[in-house]
Amino acid sequence: AMGRSFRVEPTASMEHARELARTARDAGEIVAAMGDDAILGAVAGELRDGRGLLLILPGGRGNDFARKLGISSDPVEACELLETGAERRIDMVDAAGVAFLGILSAGIDSDVNAIANATRLPLGTNVYAYGVLRALSRWRPASWEIEVDGTAHGFRGYSVAVSNSGVFGGGMWLVPDASVQDGMLDVVLIADQSR
Repeated sequence: AMGRSFRVEPTASMEHARELARTARDAGEIVAAMGDDAILGAVAGELRDGRGLLLILPGGRGNDFARKLGISSDPVEACELLETGAERRIDMVDAAGVAFLGILSAGIDSDVNAIANATRLPLGTNVYAYGVLRALSRWRPASWEIEVDGTAHGFRGYSVAVSNSGVFGGGMWLVPDASVQDGMLDVVLIADQSR
């Protein structure tokens, strides 16, 4: 409807998404990624350092990174950002060669995500609340040893999360004040406590 030329390239895997992003980037095209936060991270990783422009079209279950940026879940409204939006550089994290934009976590969060991804119940974003309840019923606090900014931290608890955007699990604001443009990561430690 905007009169722009485009093509649709369905992805077969994360590596295929990266390959498509590289091809579009090298052709000087705007890359529009429609999918979940993992796909967005994979595609963004190929556009790092200002080598390409990414249009985010929410198409996953959680759409947390789009939520953080205030991008509508309506694809038509999201596409309108091509005309009305402003280009901005954002922080991206590289964790052992894997790019991510949102939150990287370990512990109970991983179990919640696995449960949410495995369920076929038609719960929409409530699938993450369902995952939390199921994971809590069987989770036992673990021992953690981490280092943040050169300082060692040891604790017993539920989770360690490294946050760029602050939002995960279909709209849970783990770090509400996190900024995707400050060059900083927020580290959240969830210590042992009652369920």
